[in-house]
Amino acid sequence: MNRELAMPGRKWYWIAGAVGISTVAAFIFFLLSSLSGFGDDLQQMKAPGKADFNFPEPGNYTVFHEHESVFEGAYFSSPGTVSGLRINVQPSGGGKTIVPRASSVNASYEMNGRSGISIFEFDIAEPGSYRVNARYDVGGSNPVVILAIGHDFMGGLLTVIFTGLGIMFAGLGAAGAIAVVTYMKRERTLSALKATP
Repeated sequence: MNRELAMPGRKWYWIAGAVGISTVAAFIFFLLSSLSGFGDDLQQMKAPGKADFNFPEPGNYTVFHEHESVFEGAYFSSPGTVSGLRINVQPSGGGKTIVPRASSVNASYEMNGRSGISIFEFDIAEPGSYRVNARYDVGGSNPVVILAIGHDFMGGLLTVIFTGLGIMFAGLGAAGAIAVVTYMKRERTLSALKATP
């Protein structure tokens, strides 16, 4: 009887499986809940045109072209690329005009009915109110598009993704450890039983 009790039961395999399934479910829930309102931090404007923004933090800002978007209750769809579009950013109280540069990374997103791709980026030294002016180089029938501007958007997105992956790997690692330890203990106990006359 004591030898049988010393052997871990198969229930531990079921426990390991439950931990693994719960981890995957928690990972999916974390990503969905974290990303559901992620695009809300992006401030939108219609281009060509002008708009005033409040940039609450200094640092890097990315301008996205939302080729699928909802703006002021209306749906917008535009080509995937916007040629000839130029943007400048100026402090509302006056100051040096900032000319955004081409985006250093090809970042994109699809969420909440919105799809965007990075086209420009710029840096500001002081938080505050800024006016963004977007125009085309030449006249003609240039498309009306929706732009979205966000502070360290991709950094925040990567933080969410890697945090979620950390949760999943930790949980799956725990489930794997339970299964391996259970297997080793059962094998060791079986070997001892076979060796006993």
